[in-house]
Amino acid sequence: SSYVCMQVFQTLIAFDYESNNAIGVIAESMPLETKLDSNITSYKYLLRKGAAFDSIHPITPADILFSFKLAIAPGIAPKGSAGYYQFIDSLIIEERKPNEITMLTHGNYFLNKYFTGDFYILPKHIYDPSGILDAYSISELRNVNLAEDSILQSLSTSFNDVKFEKNKEFIKGSGPYQIKDWQTNQRIILERKENWWGKSYQNQSTCFDQNTALIQYEIITDNATALAALKSGKIDLIKGLIAKDFKELENNTKIKTASAVKSNYDYLAYNCHHPFLKDKALRKAIAHLVNKDELVENIYYQAAEKTSSPIPSSQKSLINTTLTEYPFSMDSARHILQEENWKDSNGDGILDKVVDGNQTDFSITYVYNTNDEFRKSFGILLQNRAKSVGIDIRIDGVDWSNYLQRLRSGDFDLLYGSKGNPPIPPDLFANFHSSNANGGRNYTNYKSLKSDSLMEAIRLSNSDAERKELYMHLQAEIHQDLPVLFLVEPHETFVYSNQLEQVH
Repeated sequence: SSYVCMQVFQTLIAFDYESNNAIGVIAESMPLETKLDSNITSYKYLLRKGAAFDSIHPITPADILFSFKLAIAPGIAPKGSAGYYQFIDSLIIEERKPNEITMLTHGNYFLNKYFTGDFYILPKHIYDPSGILDAYSISELRNVNLAEDSILQSLSTSFNDVKFEKNKEFIKGSGPYQIKDWQTNQRIILERKENWWGKSYQNQSTCFDQNTALIQYEIITDNATALAALKSGKIDLIKGLIAKDFKELENNTKIKTASAVKSNYDYLAYNCHHPFLKDKALRKAIAHLVNKDELVENIYYQAAEKTSSPIPSSQKSLINTTLTEYPFSMDSARHILQEENWKDSNGDGILDKVVDGNQTDFSITYVYNTNDEFRKSFGILLQNRAKSVGIDIRIDGVDWSNYLQRLRSGDFDLLYGSKGNPPIPPDLFANFHSSNANGGRNYTNYKSLKSDSLMEAIRLSNSDAERKELYMHLQAEIHQDLPVLFLVEPHETFVYSNQLEQVH
């Protein structure tokens, strides 16, 4: 569904993967930023000439304002997403400036200029023809009680009607494609818009690509079935094939392959509240049991790159390259455990120690989601290595919903996770700041006053050079404290028909 959204709907600004920069899409460019005082900043957007939903409905500032209200409206906006826009106080429209809209914001968060343009623009005449949201200010939408407001509740019910989910007559955007057919759990077909307004900008950015007449998404849940369909010519491309299958196809002359480093990192998370694992020395002992080279070669079949940072390699100028890896070393792990007075006092092969007044075995649980063979294989390797140094690691494979619940609640000792990085300057606050522990997205419950102060300083700095220096110090702190062990950046894999041109 996310791929469909990106082809049908557009935002004011977007990321161009060819230039590796954020650019204007519906807007002409990134906004004009003006500091009004120490706490208030304005962001002025000029809309592109000709930007339209269709041949008779140009995009207007009223559509932008309406779409922003949708992005924060209770009962309509996805739960939690409205929080991304809390810093936006108002949107100003002037009748004499029909292609201009200004947003007033508070605070000095360094990513404000990106988030002001990061919401889908929807046609007001389709989604709110009666102008219901016109009666609500931004402040009122943030404070209204949906259960007590029958008018807004009516709009919420209408907006969530099934016709806005799958009926092509009610799914209209300004993007290069429109829905031709949608068959639940089978396929979605998009067709190229004729006389699309963005054609004249096609040479400026990949955001304006409209090369294919039809885009058909086939929903196939099984790898073997998908490959059979590719080989028989029923489909042209598979994205995200598992690494083992991808490796086996690389030398197949009847099928083409391509790959690229994802803007993701895989990691081993430690529960920093755990009676043992709150001791970072023990976290380091476990880190020494991990062989990243083996992970890349034997589990990812070379479809991954090693990493020691939460910052993606695409932003390599911000990566602290002076950090020393925790090398794979069984002896180093044993040495740390001895230093921490873990001993096998009863000869059962498992180290033990008095913890909180009780003689306790070094026994912990590794959690992964059962539909991921990578994570299962990693857990088995780690379990075997740990056993040889006296640590008992139990492997607990759970279904995806259970996995997410345990991740978010901190109900794990060790957990294999993956984190996506948006293509904008990184903000590590949500995942590592202590204010986001205990129920937030800081799932490891990591707490460090020094790291907190560095993350806060990054958020408020308007200097690229200063932020770069702060990033270096922050990575060093996280690396030393080791709430997570950063493992690899996986590759995105593509397998496609010889009939297609080279994928790049």
